[in-house]
Amino acid sequence: MKPIVTFMLILIFGHHPISAQTRSIRPDERVIEFMDEFDRDYTKAFLTERAEIISSYHAEDVRLMPEFQKTIFTRENAQKYYNTFFERFIIGAYEREVIEILDLDNRIVVLGYFTLRMTEAENEYTLKGKYQNIWEKSAKGEMKLMTEAWNYNHAVDFADRLRFKNIPSVHIALQEHLPVNDNISFELAAIGEMGPIQE
Repeated sequence: MKPIVTFMLILIFGHHPISAQTRSIRPDERVIEFMDEFDRDYTKAFLTERAEIISSYHAEDVRLMPEFQKTIFTRENAQKYYNTFFERFIIGAYEREVIEILDLDNRIVVLGYFTLRMTEAENEYTLKGKYQNIWEKSAKGEMKLMTEAWNYNHAVDFADRLRFKNIPSVHIALQEHLPVNDNISFELAAIGEMGPIQE
């Protein structure tokens, strides 16, 4: 399964032909050190319940995709999500484990596992899951977190407590995707193969 995932990520984010001459997608030491620092800060943010630590890494137009929650856009709204999460739950423990880091030129993809233990009132919860972060890397090597997505590896019987209706969020499937500007795109939109028509 992993080779297929890696191949698809290269197709989506890579800008070079897939060939024997394609450069390695292994991260260099600078990227590895940066991701280690981020993991330490992310863990610290959870244990101290300080959302601003996480948001300092976010791109302005970051996309946050937690399970059970519609997609959240912008750094401001992402920070609101974390603040609201920390207001609802008392964090007991948080751990992360990186599975793989892929350096795709101007994008860095990080896959990993996490374990979160927390309480709300008299209820104790443990969540175990997998995350995927997508970073944008500038020509100068600066990195900003563009997308955070995660889900859980087990059934969750308190999913309603992981939804925050006060956080601005959207259904991605209902957002505009491609403009309708010629006969072909019009016909495709008409048969439902594209997203909603852009005016």
